[in-house]
Amino acid sequence: MSDPFVIVQDDVISSFEQAKTLLASWQRLNTKRRSPQEENEFQFMTDELHSSLKSIDTDLDDLQETIAVASDFPEDYGLSPAKLAERQKFVTTKQRAIEDMRRTLNQPPPQITPMRAQGGGRAQSEHLALEVSNHQGQQQMLMEQQDEQFDSML
Repeated sequence: MSDPFVIVQDDVISSFEQAKTLLASWQRLNTKRRSPQEENEFQFMTDELHSSLKSIDTDLDDLQETIAVASDFPEDYGLSPAKLAERQKFVTTKQRAIEDMRRTLNQPPPQITPMRAQGGGRAQSEHLALEVSNHQGQQQMLMEQQDEQFDSML
């Protein structure tokens, strides 16, 4: 029989990665003047992010409850104190990351320079900066996944 904690944990990891990707797109749109179509996309992303974070939060609350129950009788669940601590660390880390994402969503948008004042070189610079930012985000996600895998091996 599969461990229900691990099943929900996998769902949280998957949902969290999707939320991080969506947040990166949201941040890209948040830093520029938006066309009406982009404004609609931005609003949709904002709503999706809030919904996704709420769902992840609910899953994390459920995981926290299972940890609390298992802490009372860990031997009944075949869990060592170290395994319980590992699970608690996962929940706490993800809860903090979700709060960081919420803070990002709630920050006021940056001041945006009017489009006619922007030169062609600026658009290229913004595109390059976006590519670098996306690459950094992917690298960060990979490092976090590797850290989680390493922690789970301990």
